[in-house]
Amino acid sequence: MEKSFSAANANRKFSRVLRDVREGQSYIVTSHGKPVARIAPIKEECPASGAKLTATVIRELKRRNGRYGMVTMCVGGGMGAAGIFENVN
Repeated sequence: MEKSFSAANANRKFSRVLRDVREGQSYIVTSHGKPVARIAPIKEECPASGAKLTATVIRELKRRNGRYGMVTMCVGGGMGAAGIFENVN
């Protein structure tokens, strides 16, 4: 079951949130009472997790008729990647 946190509360307790995610807990982050993000664990043995995250955000944009979606990833060694997608349909 996913827990819900306001963005401000998730920011204050970020270390705790990450610890819980490592243990399998998922969180929904809200802003002004509306869900804006999901923080969920990714299995290490999961190859192409960036492609899966991208496919998921695109599918959710279509399903929710959203305008923008963002994917962020840690790639190790202090590096990261991010993508912002726009639904133009």
